[in-house]
This record gives sequence, C-alpha cells and structure tokens, in this order.
Amino acid sequence: MFEIRWTDVSVNRRDRVSGLVAQEIAHVRLYYIEEGFNWVVGVHIHEKVIIEEDEQATLDLQDVEIDEAIHFVEDHRDGWWGVEELQASET
Repeated sequence: MFEIRWTDVSVNRRDRVSGLVAQEIAHVRLYYIEEGFNWVVGVHIHEKVIIEEDEQATLDLQDVEIDEAIHFVEDHRDGWWGVEELQASET
C-alpha cells in the first residue's frame, strides 16, 4: 500500500450551525494499491488530524485510518473491486 500526501491544502469549512464559512488549512492522505498492469486503486482518503503538542496522538489517529485502508483491501481484493480488467490481468 502506498500513500499520497497533500499538505497545507487551503479549504473552506462551513459551520453547520451558523452557516458561516472560514478558510482553513488541511492535510489530506490517500492510500492506494497497485493492481494489474496499469491499475491503481484508491482504497481510503482522509483528512489527517493533527493534535498540537501530542505527536503520538496524531500518529495514533492516522494509524486508525491506515487500518481502515488495510481492512478495505482485505475485504474487497477477492472481488477485484468489480473491475473486469483487473480480473483479466490475473489470468
């Protein structure tokens, strides 16, 4: 499994109560696997939550997201995510 990182992405967040929009910075992670000849399958994407002054808590939260990606791969690999071309590359 591989990771693509987007750091310091400018995003607009809307407060669900007030409806006000504020610009913030986000860190986004995409986990993917390489399957078949020319296939990349994105398995999980999330915003990396950073806990200020607690690096271990930040890492623990990201580990939860990585575990979710791993479980997705384990649960869906046998069905090749419904992509016929991936099934054909196996034969």
